[in-house]
Amino acid sequence: MRYLLCTTLALVACDRPETARDTRTSTDTIAPAAPAPERAMSAVPDRLLGTWTAQGYDAGSKRPQPFTITWTRAPDGSLGGTIMFRGGETYSVKVVSTSDSTIVYESEPHRSPTLKAQVVTRTEARIFGDSLTGTYEARAPESEEVLRGRFTAKRGAAAPR
Repeated sequence: MRYLLCTTLALVACDRPETARDTRTSTDTIAPAAPAPERAMSAVPDRLLGTWTAQGYDAGSKRPQPFTITWTRAPDGSLGGTIMFRGGETYSVKVVSTSDSTIVYESEPHRSPTLKAQVVTRTEARIFGDSLTGTYEARAPESEEVLRGRFTAKRGAAAPR
């Protein structure tokens, strides 16, 4: 009997009408969150803007391959880059993801002089002040060959914002 009484009281207490009085006052300071911008990005892209002088090292090689990376902001707000080797080879890269200090970017298809084939290169880099270090992997879709390596870069001239 005691169980029945307690259960009934609990059910009645839970079934309160929705017309409960609002106890908030006009001094509440909680405001609705602002809508997220259409293209929210971390601080890494802004820190990358400009030209970086770099040296790449294919896996197993001690011979540096000098190149530059130039990062610019497109009119739509996205970040894009151009890789240029001393021999004149140039290709574009697009940002895949960013975090507090890491950026992942992928190239458009381009010819690898090492693999002598069309490749797409995926790079993961970390930024520390005016230095950028990372690893890359160039894949040739037709032959399934993969070229891995690492690179280091130093900030050069800053690009206009």
